[in-house]
Amino acid sequence: MHNLLSAGFSRLWKNKLFLCSLVLMPAAIVAIMLNQYTTWKGYGGVSAGLDTFLPGCFLFIGCFAAVFSALFLGTEYSDGVIRNKLIAGHSRDAVYLSSLCCCIVFSLLVCAASVVCVFIAGVPLFGLSGDWLTLFKRFGCGILLIVSFSALFTLPAMLLQNKAVLSVFNTICFFGLLFAAIYVMARLEAKEFLDSSYAFMLDGEYIPGESIPNPGYLRGTTRTVFEFIGEFLPTGQSFHISQMLVLSHPLRLCLYSLTVTVLTTAAGLFAFRRKDIN
Repeated sequence: MHNLLSAGFSRLWKNKLFLCSLVLMPAAIVAIMLNQYTTWKGYGGVSAGLDTFLPGCFLFIGCFAAVFSALFLGTEYSDGVIRNKLIAGHSRDAVYLSSLCCCIVFSLLVCAASVVCVFIAGVPLFGLSGDWLTLFKRFGCGILLIVSFSALFTLPAMLLQNKAVLSVFNTICFFGLLFAAIYVMARLEAKEFLDSSYAFMLDGEYIPGESIPNPGYLRGTTRTVFEFIGEFLPTGQSFHISQMLVLSHPLRLCLYSLTVTVLTTAAGLFAFRRKDIN
């Protein structure tokens, strides 16, 4: 296992996608932060602290993990590296887990680079104000989210030998999960009551019409199911952790991430043990 990890990390440090990701994600998040800061200043004041932008990496890391696992691990199949590892006497479990570790390390390092760059660029603008206790909780959940994303996309990467097919599959999988999370969040954020379309004037005052129930508002068991799906999906968690939604149940999110990691890794190990590798 140690030799497999050493070889994997050696390839990782030289990987162009890894090096590009170390620049691309931090640059994107810093650009978003600077644009938002400029907008706030234009309206007369800054309405948030540095803690608003530090967890931003968790919103994007799923996409980076999907692409990296497809290209990095897909290349191992196309170059015959997986087959050579097995011929050299390494167990299939060790090969699978070492590949998963490489994906986890990739995601952790890219997120760490983003956090460092955002901190360096953000302190002169926002100072050190913010809710640091909640931020600590977000990063705790975020680390487990990174592991779950890595486990999720390592599964197909270790089973599909065609790199082109794998790249398409991982991309479709990520965006499918993303759109599912967006749909769920939109349904959950629907207002319970809608303002009626009529209004009238009384003694020179504008009197709005009465509110009416929103037929699209989720209630009862349906709402509970949607809330579970929104928190269980890794893409849904990324919205909660990255400050786009309130972090109401951090321990629950951690449990869901661990569940996704265990289930996908167990399924991947089971299938990889039985896979016929050419």
